[in-house]
Amino acid sequence: MPQGLSDFFTQLVIPSTDGKCMAIITETIDNSRRTEHILPLLFDINVIKEVVFSAKEDFWLLFDEMHDYKNQIFFNSITDKGRELFR
Repeated sequence: MPQGLSDFFTQLVIPSTDGKCMAIITETIDNSRRTEHILPLLFDINVIKEVVFSAKEDFWLLFDEMHDYKNQIFFNSITDKGRELFR
């Protein structure tokens, strides 16, 4: 089988362990920046949560919860070397 890769697209939908949020993770290639020796990957994380807001709710707490879940996915998906780039 040929070892070349012209394109790929992967999408995962992962619920949080507590079931409060859902992450949609998309991985693909950025062909516009591709070279002979570089294969730029796109790693996109979207977190969603269905809620009915009331005037009394603090929606910033909900955003914080979603942000924490996004960070959990991101930092558990990269290597220690990659993690150093964000310090």
